[in-house]
Amino acid sequence: MSRIWVELLTVGLLVHSTSAADLVSIPLQEGFKAGLVSVVIYEDLECPDCAFFQPTLDSVIQKYKGRVTFIHKDFPLIRHNWAREAAVASRFFATRNVTLALNYRHSVLASQSKIINEANFLDHLRRFADEHGVRPASALNGLKDPRFEAIVQADCVEGVRAHIEHTPTVLVGSKRFVERIGAEELSLAIDAELAAQDCR
Repeated sequence: MSRIWVELLTVGLLVHSTSAADLVSIPLQEGFKAGLVSVVIYEDLECPDCAFFQPTLDSVIQKYKGRVTFIHKDFPLIRHNWAREAAVASRFFATRNVTLALNYRHSVLASQSKIINEANFLDHLRRFADEHGVRPASALNGLKDPRFEAIVQADCVEGVRAHIEHTPTVLVGSKRFVERIGAEELSLAIDAELAAQDCR
């Protein structure tokens, strides 16, 4: 996805509407929670490239789950109809537990072809909530909660400052991988970071 930071600036999304004191963020992490190496994934839940990348990411997480921390960051493209709402919804589910939030993100990415518009997105959100023991009305209300919006906004601002322009973008140390990312190249970068840590 191209020049996302320009679009963010254009619509004025860099202005915070919620104070830092109100920002209650639960990191969306997988793998080893205290890994010496962290992999940061900037993603847009409506992005086709992110959906294509998910199986690759799953395989890499499985390979390194005992050594590496994988951190999901939201970077929704402003022209997507429901990407930002999906990011906000995932932060709502994180208040139940992080696994539920990650499962929601997986479900959204896997269902992209069926989520054509806002109505489809809301239907999917209600169904996912109901199937996982969460009141659909609570999930819908979560979309309006400024605390969750602020968490997504903080990720966006952080991404702009890190010069993220496409999704997915994966950061491994000083290396970055963009859009079509293979498991082998990602693994090589992680192995290099792990070896560097072992030498310290």
